[in-house]
Amino acid sequence: MISFARTYYPLVSCWTYTFSAKEKDVETGLSYFGSRYYSSDLSIWLSVDPMSDKYASLSPYVYCADNPIKLVDPNGEEVIIVGDQVDNAFRSLQSGTNLQLSIDKDGKITATGKALNENDKQLLSAIESPDVTCKINTGSQFRAGEYKGTTYDAQSETAISTNNVNIYSMQGLEKTGASGSGIIHEITEGYNLGRYVVDTRKSTIPSNASEGHMETKIIGAGQYEKEYNVFVPTNTELYNIFQQEGHLKATKAPNEMTRKESQSYKASTFLP
Repeated sequence: MISFARTYYPLVSCWTYTFSAKEKDVETGLSYFGSRYYSSDLSIWLSVDPMSDKYASLSPYVYCADNPIKLVDPNGEEVIIVGDQVDNAFRSLQSGTNLQLSIDKDGKITATGKALNENDKQLLSAIESPDVTCKINTGSQFRAGEYKGTTYDAQSETAISTNNVNIYSMQGLEKTGASGSGIIHEITEGYNLGRYVVDTRKSTIPSNASEGHMETKIIGAGQYEKEYNVFVPTNTELYNIFQQEGHLKATKAPNEMTRKESQSYKASTFLP
């Protein structure tokens, strides 16, 4: 799940929200769950769960894996983008994928079309994940891209990953042909760390990407001497989890691409 979010306060009557606090459609009388409609009169879903292909052992018409006492289904699937750069962030995201994306008033991202490469495939997995939500905060107060942590909910067995993005700074790192690569990297980084948290049932992964300090190193000697900065993590174990389970499994960060990789970013690594 992934979302870009704005804040709205619509005037609605409390009676429009019924079963599981979902909004009832006034015209049809059906409860709207974001991915499908539920008929409370007939006590049935009117279409299959959109994630049913991933759970062949379950009926496509069940709710919360037939365990509504323990599990909840906020809206079926989501990636969320929020903040004051939502529109520019969404345009950047669309420019980096062959998928056709849509965004609603709450910042929720949905996708149609075929994943033509590995980048598309990872992004689609994040958007359609039933148990990982990727929240992207956008704003000029942030760095180009920064992982801010993943929280695990033991009751629902789901995780929420948060990444901050300054889309203008991010675009400054993107090479020719790699438009949108930065925000897709942040989304897929958060998604992979969310998957790790759900699979291992770790309570949280703190914001270890920014926990540490920079040190100046010197290499060479005499006229060949050169200074460079290196990040030294405070917690090596957590930093290694961030690197191995998140950063390195995500799509390439724009500043880490070779020129060849950036020139063919959108059309690269075609799936069979």
